[in-house]
Amino acid sequence: MNYQDDMSRPIATPATQALDMPVSPEIVPPTKPVIIVKVIQGGMEASLLLHPTGPNTLPPTREDLNAALSEQGVVFGLNDALLKDLCKKPAYYHVFIIARGKPAATGDDGYVKYLVSSAFVRRPKIRDDGTADYKNIGFPPVVFKQQPLCEIYPAQKGADGMNVYGQVLEGKYGRAPLNPCGDNTFFSADKSRLYAEIDGRVKIQHGVVSIIKVLEIDENVDNATGNIDFTGDVLVAGDVVSGFSIKCGGSIVVHGTVEGATLEAGTDISVSAGMFGMDKGLLNAGGNIKCRFIQNCSVRATGNIYADSVMFSNVECEGDLELTGSKGALIGGKISVAGKIIARTVGTSMHVPTDIIFTSTGTDKVSVVERLETEIRGMQRNLLKTRQMMARYEDMGKKSGLTDDQINEIIAARERYDGLVNEMYDKKLELDTIKREQEEAGMDRSYLECRGKIHVNTKFIFGSEKLLVTETISNARVQLTKDGISIFRM
Repeated sequence: MNYQDDMSRPIATPATQALDMPVSPEIVPPTKPVIIVKVIQGGMEASLLLHPTGPNTLPPTREDLNAALSEQGVVFGLNDALLKDLCKKPAYYHVFIIARGKPAATGDDGYVKYLVSSAFVRRPKIRDDGTADYKNIGFPPVVFKQQPLCEIYPAQKGADGMNVYGQVLEGKYGRAPLNPCGDNTFFSADKSRLYAEIDGRVKIQHGVVSIIKVLEIDENVDNATGNIDFTGDVLVAGDVVSGFSIKCGGSIVVHGTVEGATLEAGTDISVSAGMFGMDKGLLNAGGNIKCRFIQNCSVRATGNIYADSVMFSNVECEGDLELTGSKGALIGGKISVAGKIIARTVGTSMHVPTDIIFTSTGTDKVSVVERLETEIRGMQRNLLKTRQMMARYEDMGKKSGLTDDQINEIIAARERYDGLVNEMYDKKLELDTIKREQEEAGMDRSYLECRGKIHVNTKFIFGSEKLLVTETISNARVQLTKDGISIFRM
């Protein structure tokens, strides 16, 4: 045995024998996990991550989790159920969304409720007997001034939200309603309603409401359009066919011809081509009438009438009648004019009866004056009777006194008396005004001036004065003077 080898072996001792025995593991103390909280999504979410810190990492307590959340300012939208689970069974290295904010809500969009429509259907009106009326086939809807057109409902604000920090997020408004205010419309003070500023036709385009004062007809007024009844102005590009009518509150302009139709305008009427009345046509204007020629129809104008010729028609004109075209002819019919008449030819060589009546001399006011004078005389008689009755009661009161009924009669009589005095004053004022207007109108306002011929069988009437032309007169002015109807050569 080699000593060297033997010496290399360790000598067994009680200490070395203890080292060769199994060693028991060392007890590791418990540790708390690392809690990482991050606020993301612009403050609308908070994430949570757990890191173990050793082999004996304890589950986090709710206090630990709350502290970590509070350190980052997270106070709203916490997932309590998840927090409880993590306290029992923690999941490490996993990112949890532990809190979510409440987004601000967007409110309802605003909108417009239309109370009118621009849509219409052209269809003939059915009469009571079942037949179709093709002259009244529908018309674009019209509205009147101050009429409500639509109601505007504003956008609503949505509910407020809150981020995870507990900060309030203002609710958002929905989309604002379309502004429906178009031409000739206006809002109410609170912008909740839209009204029509004028009478006219409704036009709604892209949600915007406008009121059109001028109605444009790009065709003839016939079976295709039916009768026209409009509050504003009417413009017709074509003709107005016999049997149809145009009525409007404004003016009428016709670029074509008017046949046996009816045109009634609140203001002026203008017909570019002329009027073939066919003994049934009517032009009635609240203003002036301008027409190339007027034939076989009835014409009424509050203002003046301008034409090249008027033939075989009944004319009532409160202004002047001026026939200054190439013909300037006034032939046949009955012509009543308050102002002057300018013409080139009156009547015809065939002695067609032509009656010309000037109304400004008082013929149109005579009946009114007579009525007023009669009424005033009657009031004067009633005043006299009332005064006499009151005088009798006064005498009776001085002698024997009056009963309650008699006193009431006196009071009523006094009221009637005062009322009659006031009414008579108004009547006298009206009478004086009419007489003054007649004087101001005078003899110079009403006359006929003819630069050509006034033919036989033309009759002039100035009030009670009448003159029948029995010989052709050339270049003359016919006028009422103090001596009666006079003819002045020009």
